[in-house]
Amino acid sequence: MVQTMWTEYPKVPFDQFAETGYASVIVVAHAAKGLGDVTSSSLMTALSTVNGFDTGLGPVLDFSMAPVAAYPRLFTVKDYVYVAKNGDYVLAQPEPIDTTPALKLLGGH
Repeated sequence: MVQTMWTEYPKVPFDQFAETGYASVIVVAHAAKGLGDVTSSSLMTALSTVNGFDTGLGPVLDFSMAPVAAYPRLFTVKDYVYVAKNGDYVLAQPEPIDTTPALKLLGGH
């Protein structure tokens, strides 16, 4: 996906904001593929079936079930921490932080 982004949009600065935006569009396009009439309702239904989709820019997505029942629309519970270094954002650590325990505590479970 990164190569596609560079090829199709060579003048766009390639940073984490561009990555996130591009990945989001790819996910919605994947969910909308095959829908006859794309409406908010049909797209929401289609998004809820996305499972095992890899954008290549983060965790493999699974929108088929929420990992924390108290937050039914939260699907990604692992967060990456970035730091600014020499004018760029870089990962502070290679592994994401799993926020599931904190979310369960906050959600009362």
